[in-house]
Amino acid sequence: MAAADKWKKIHGQVTIELDVRKMASVRGKVRTWAEQVMEAAADRTVKRAKELVPVRTGRLKRSIGKVPLAEERGIVGGVIRGWIVTYAVGDPEAYYGLFVELGTRHMAAQPFLMPAIEEQRARLGKDIKTGFRVLVDKA
Repeated sequence: MAAADKWKKIHGQVTIELDVRKMASVRGKVRTWAEQVMEAAADRTVKRAKELVPVRTGRLKRSIGKVPLAEERGIVGGVIRGWIVTYAVGDPEAYYGLFVELGTRHMAAQPFLMPAIEEQRARLGKDIKTGFRVLVDKA
């Protein structure tokens, strides 16, 4: 197939090639699919962060959640809705999550959010690559 017939996108270690003729049939499905993949990754990250967070009262653990990324700051120019996984969701009193995550001069760091994010980063790349292939194969 000629180079003009291929669309190639490289991001990190994810390489995806789409036949231009198939792009039209895939186009409408991509947004919905991508939003589902991003939300699933956010859900897995929240779950893992709640498993890793140290618990004294449970307040910080209960405050871990996801919030939608503002449309104007979304992925691909606001086309795909993204999510932010954070703590103190609905509980501003759990602001101390930053001190737990990074530590202070009086206490050692007990990271819970960044390890959860890093674990999902690799899986997200694989999910995107596999998902695009499935979408194109069905087209």
